[in-house]
Amino acid sequence: MTTVRYAFGIALAALVFAGAVGPAAAQRADRTPQARQLVMLLVKRDYAGVAKRFDDKMRQALPADKLKMVWENLTAQVGAFQKQGAARTEKAEEGGKTYDVVVITCQFARRALDAKFVFNQQGQVSGLFFMPNQQ
Repeated sequence: MTTVRYAFGIALAALVFAGAVGPAAAQRADRTPQARQLVMLLVKRDYAGVAKRFDDKMRQALPADKLKMVWENLTAQVGAFQKQGAARTEKAEEGGKTYDVVVITCQFARRALDAKFVFNQQGQVSGLFFMPNQQ
């Protein structure tokens, strides 16, 4: 369990965005297909393809080589990726800005994790982390 927490700690360190979830603001496009595509890029080990969709802060905090390390450490702890499950969307606000949040349940060989993607108003990823499945 300690090693799993270590992997979560690394993944959580990737989180640049730390806003609180607030009430839904303006309606925007559903980012779920984008988030699902990003999961598949991780599975395919296309870290540069994922990082290309990051905003500037995320690109600095989690360049492709660090993203590779996070993903590989994570899968070493929870096993190989098996499939995507349910997705849910939320809104978050920070500093007067509204963000779209998509949480996708990902089944790995040894456990399910929730992958949380935070998108800015331009559709770029402003936050990414993995957490124990909430279901």
